[in-house]
Amino acid sequence: MSKKYFGLILAGGQGTRFWPWSTEEYPKQFLNIVGREPLITQTYDRLNMFIPEENIYIVADIRYLGLVMDAIPGFRQANFITEPSPRNTA
Repeated sequence: MSKKYFGLILAGGQGTRFWPWSTEEYPKQFLNIVGREPLITQTYDRLNMFIPEENIYIVADIRYLGLVMDAIPGFRQANFITEPSPRNTA
C-alpha cells in the first residue's frame, strides 16, 4: 500500500510585524528575504521535492491569490484555499 502525501502552506500573514519592508498589500511571504526567490516560492519548491504539485495547497487571504500565482508559475488555482478570517494559526 502506497502513502499519499499532502503539503499545506499557511501563508495568511498580513505583513504587520515586518513593516516597513512588508505591507498589507505585499506581505513578507512574497518578499525575497533570503535568496533570490520569495519565501513562499522557496517553501513551495522544498515541498515539491517530495510531494507532487497537485497535492500542495496554500492557505491565504483571497487578495493574495494573484501574488501566489505570480510567485509560483503553474500553481493551480484549485489548490488555493481561502482563509475566511485571520486566526493566528501559523
